[in-house]
Amino acid sequence: MDSERRTLHAGAVGISWRTAPAQLRDQCLLPAEHADRLMEALRGSSCSEAMVLSTCNRVEVWTASEDPEFATRSTLEFWDKICQPDPKWRSCTYIFQHEEAVDHVFRVASSVDSLVLGETQIPTQVRKAWEQARDLGRSGPFLGHLVQNALVAGKRVRTTTRLGEGALSVSSAAVDLARKIAGDLSKLTVGIVGAGEMAELALVGFVRGGAKRFIYLNRTESNAQRLQNIHPGTIEPLDRLPQALTECDVLVSATGATGFVVTPDLVKRAMKGRRRPLFLLDIAAPRDIDPAVTNVPGVFLYGIDDLEQVVEVNRHNRSEEARIAERIVKEEVERFRSWWGSLSVMPLVARMRERTHALARNEVERFLPRVRNGSPEELRSILDDFAQALANKFLHQPTTQARRAAVDGRESEIAAALKDLFLNGDAP
Repeated sequence: MDSERRTLHAGAVGISWRTAPAQLRDQCLLPAEHADRLMEALRGSSCSEAMVLSTCNRVEVWTASEDPEFATRSTLEFWDKICQPDPKWRSCTYIFQHEEAVDHVFRVASSVDSLVLGETQIPTQVRKAWEQARDLGRSGPFLGHLVQNALVAGKRVRTTTRLGEGALSVSSAAVDLARKIAGDLSKLTVGIVGAGEMAELALVGFVRGGAKRFIYLNRTESNAQRLQNIHPGTIEPLDRLPQALTECDVLVSATGATGFVVTPDLVKRAMKGRRRPLFLLDIAAPRDIDPAVTNVPGVFLYGIDDLEQVVEVNRHNRSEEARIAERIVKEEVERFRSWWGSLSVMPLVARMRERTHALARNEVERFLPRVRNGSPEELRSILDDFAQALANKFLHQPTTQARRAAVDGRESEIAAALKDLFLNGDAP
């Protein structure tokens, strides 16, 4: 391997619905401010690039570094300092490095590693996470290329398989669960707390499921009106939540609040004199509903971790499509690895191009005194254009062949040849 090459490797550290309960995941969440602090700390220590993906059922840190083992240790250390979660959180993390990290990123972005196979939210969440890191100067060419290629794989999966049919998101899976536990949705009043993407997806799912009566609760009326534009409903300020709880049969909570929005005291008051059960669905991250509400008779709480029944049906129905999706992901991973491998000869190619263009400029200077027609400025421009065009033509084929040789595993051989042919055997 040529010593000129600055080798970057992918890394991924995360905690998800597969490895930790919601309570622990809440403690490890990295909202924008915390994510920026973590990325800044990583860039200042061990990582050339970093980004944070934080969703309702997973939090992950993706890195590009020359030493992924050290980057992993740094990620865990800084994450611990910023969030200060329960000490047992580290035993619930998963770690991927090198090619395993690349595989993982592609599988996440393609929704084949999701709680709900084929869920439609994850590609948008991945793109937004990368854009945030890029805009803050935390992500560079390596993660950019990795994420963009992973999103291409995801698009192929969505357009060439039926993996996205059925329950398309955590929100829609929650609607399926509500139908199973509460019965005919058309006869129920549904309360929706929050007005973000999760709340909107839940509303669309309930409408498709036959629900007709809605109460929208949000701190900002204009945001709640977005939901009302999708389907008619009553808009209430969030401080009217106690009254709304007495009217609702099902209440879905999906805010971005940092504390519990629905507490046992609120629920107790709502259940006084009430004979029908109250079903609560918590799809927020961090959670909106205090788990202690289940101590109130007649109250049933379901969260993201309770979607297993819906998820298992989803997975069983899509097993063949999932296999096709996995093959697509594998193909796209190989494309990325080819690009990754070609990077090994690019520093040498850059030096070769620089030297050849310098030779061309020297030729222009050497021939200028011999030219008699035209002004020196005109002739200099003409000759310079000619020389650069000639150099580009001369370098095109060697550059292309060098890339191909590196992809074929002959990077050491081609590196030595390039040095001998174009750099007079100079040491790197």
